[in-house]
Amino acid sequence: MSSYEDKAYQAAAIIGQDGKVWAQTSNFPQVKVEERIEIMREFDEPGTLTTMGLYLGGTKYVVIGVEPGDVTRAWKV
Repeated sequence: MSSYEDKAYQAAAIIGQDGKVWAQTSNFPQVKVEERIEIMREFDEPGTLTTMGLYLGGTKYVVIGVEPGDVTRAWKV
C-alpha cells in the first residue's frame, strides 16, 4: 500500500513469494493468511488484484499499479 509517483509512502511491507512478511512499517495493517494467499495468487494470475481489489487487515484497497512479480501499489478505499 503506498501513494504513487511523487507523493510520499504512507505504509509499506515486503512480502516474499512464500507469503511471509519480511519487513513492514509499524503502521502497515496485520495481513491475514487469506489475504496473503490472494497476494501470492497475483504472481500466478496477474491482474487478479486489479480486478478484485486488495484486502489488507480486512480493509479494501484499490490497486493502482502492478509490476508483475515485483511491486503492487494500492490506495485505501
